Amino acid sequence: MIGNKASLGVYNTNPTKQSGADNVVVIGQGASALRNNSIVLGHSSNDIYEDYARKLKDGVSAYDDLPDKDKYEFDASGAVVLEKRDAMKIPSYLPPHSRLKNTLKQMDEKNLGIVSVGGEMVEIRNEKR
Repeated sequence: MIGNKASLGVYNTNPTKQSGADNVVVIGQGASALRNNSIVLGHSSNDIYEDYARKLKDGVSAYDDLPDKDKYEFDASGAVVLEKRDAMKIPSYLPPHSRLKNTLKQMDEKNLGIVSVGGEMVEIRNEKR
């Protein structure tokens, strides 16, 4: 762990049970890692993410080679239904029919950790002279 106010712990919904995380690299001012096996690089970067993912139909795996209409839930207007999920539960993206799907599926099932590069959102302006 390197950086001003950098920290590491274990992800836990009960803050009284926080303890050290294993196999973690944290570099950056204010960077933090709470999950085992995470790599966190950059100012205020962390390894706790939630995002929206396409909702799978019951009994379907993200790694099944199916057309979207058979794989995902759609609303009445025909838009795919999104659900908020922990990033560790969002499957790795693969192009359809990729030969790596079984390997990534096995890796995802092991919850190996998060790699986070970056940090808080910043605005960069390209000033013309």
